[in-house]
Amino acid sequence: MGSLIEMPDREEFIKFYLSGASENRLMSKYYVSMRTINTWAKKFGISRKSKDLQKQDLEKLLKDKLTYKQIGKKLNCCNQTVRAYLIKFGLAEVKPGRNKTRKKLIDKNELYNLRINECWTYENLALHFNVSRMTIFNRCKEYNFPNVLQDNKNHIWKRDGGYKNVKS
Repeated sequence: MGSLIEMPDREEFIKFYLSGASENRLMSKYYVSMRTINTWAKKFGISRKSKDLQKQDLEKLLKDKLTYKQIGKKLNCCNQTVRAYLIKFGLAEVKPGRNKTRKKLIDKNELYNLRINECWTYENLALHFNVSRMTIFNRCKEYNFPNVLQDNKNHIWKRDGGYKNVKS
């Protein structure tokens, strides 16, 4: 069980906390974790969070060509908060993020033709479709394509990549 930590003087803590000192400075000054700092702040009834940024203030700061980080410093909040409010007020675009659920469209017939009839390797298919080798492998498995290397005696390796069907 941890030892009891004496709470700092209320006025001194509030002044230092609201001065915008970083989390690391707060933790090193009082020799405690950020969780303890947050607990003290809650007990003293203070918060550094910007509750309400005004559209007019943000528009003015944007016209001054300040970065989100610079705006955040002026308004005592982080750049992500500034960006969130800019999006909320329609002053910034929402850039589409990486959608992990969206599959890259690969034409099944073209994949079948190149993999089975032309005997292309997964590596060559990956380059052709601009996806990873694993994506090609998984798609072939999903489409239940036969493994072209199972019948190895009827295929030979081509110099430009892939296997060539030598059946007569």
